[in-house]
Amino acid sequence: MIRRGERPVSGVSVGLARRRMNGAMLALYEIGASSPMTVLVGGVLAMYQTGVVGVPPTFLLAGLALGLLVVGYVAMSRHVPHAAPGYALPARGLGPRWGLVGAALALPSYSAIGIAILGLFGSTLSGLVGGSWVWWAVAGWAVIAVAGVLNVALNTWVVAVVLCAELGTIAAFILAAFTHPAGGEITFTPLSVGAMWRDGLGGVFTFGIAAFVGFETAPVFSEEAKHSRSVARSIAGVLAFYPLFLFMAAWAVPVAVGVDGLSEEVNDPAAGLPFVVLDRAYGSGLSLLATMLLVTSMLTAMLAFHGTVARYVYGMAREKVLPGWLDLVGGTGARAGAPIAGSLTQSAVALIVLAVVAAVHADPVTLLFTWLSAGAALGVLVLLVLASAAAVVFFRAGRGGHESVWVRTVAPVLGVLAGGAVIAVMLANQALLLHETKVGPQLVLPGLVVVAVVAGLVWAARLRRSRPRVYAEIGHGRPDPIAQPEARLAVLDV
Repeated sequence: MIRRGERPVSGVSVGLARRRMNGAMLALYEIGASSPMTVLVGGVLAMYQTGVVGVPPTFLLAGLALGLLVVGYVAMSRHVPHAAPGYALPARGLGPRWGLVGAALALPSYSAIGIAILGLFGSTLSGLVGGSWVWWAVAGWAVIAVAGVLNVALNTWVVAVVLCAELGTIAAFILAAFTHPAGGEITFTPLSVGAMWRDGLGGVFTFGIAAFVGFETAPVFSEEAKHSRSVARSIAGVLAFYPLFLFMAAWAVPVAVGVDGLSEEVNDPAAGLPFVVLDRAYGSGLSLLATMLLVTSMLTAMLAFHGTVARYVYGMAREKVLPGWLDLVGGTGARAGAPIAGSLTQSAVALIVLAVVAAVHADPVTLLFTWLSAGAALGVLVLLVLASAAAVVFFRAGRGGHESVWVRTVAPVLGVLAGGAVIAVMLANQALLLHETKVGPQLVLPGLVVVAVVAGLVWAARLRRSRPRVYAEIGHGRPDPIAQPEARLAVLDV
């Protein structure tokens, strides 16, 4: 028992920091995970490098497909709040074995995308400042490791200030492009069907989908949200804003440089896109700020995915599917409610991967960023399709019956179909995405997804035989308000 006036022991499992995050905080967290500055500098320019001029509409189409895909996922998360939704929702809808399949997809996928950004982070700073990318990546790793233990993700001002500056700078880029268009006229060619419907569209669409990964992480914080509807409202707000914002940012590129010179500009690193547009309109000061925000954008995204993995580990350890000691959270001060054990686990995995990549002298962008992020995007999409299918079964069984037919059936079914189509497009365009023409390497990512599914099923079979009670309760873990009081109440007699 923790008595009044006493400080709880550091690391005591008192539960996550509940009812701290509102809808606005969750929305900032989702957009931060998607890293809009990285999308502009990396993703959008890479999309134009395919030779497809009609890039902007693909963000609207991607947003529509993903919007259908998450309706059931978000609606079900209101009825099944859990720190590991990709594990709990399939378990409650399709059965315990599918919960472990979801876990086998979610844990490596979210871990991989955070580690992937470390490679890009190190390479970017090495190019800007000099020095080895490895040491810059280790520096970034150290920042995230400390921030994860201190629960920085829940500090509104940290995310809000950085992200608002980032979005404001991108908005300044859009304004600069449309007020200083190439040739004095705004081009509408990128918005035409002909500019979009051509060879390379599949690859462009794949990059567009990858740009949104992270927006779906809000249900991970469902136990920490102030209201059960905060999660749904935050995702709805992001999907109403973010696709249109990326649409405008992507359109601004050909407006600024012209359609005729677009291919040459985006394929020439010395051209300085997109920051050169800011220089022309506002001077070099804003361009320097944008470069700095690119670095902080990657840090914000890494922090978001780090926190996601930590909460998945906590949610599964609480149910004893993972070792029980992994459910430890901070008890006091800045660490109150932080999933410390899960955070340290992700930090250890990231450091091991960095050490291996450095030891074999692999390229941090080609291998670490491109391959890991592509694999993570594929894994997350399969996970969302699984969750949508689970939502259909969950609602058809009469649970959460107050939801509309659209939410219970129509949208989740359309989401499964849309998600399946997106996955097919991604697999059909891996050569463009991974810059790999040989068939063998192109089978690696889908092969890893198959391995994850099989591993989840084997895990489930073994757990069912060895610990049937734990198996039967998969996905049912909820914080006990007495055994696991809120961190802010941990000093009271209970």
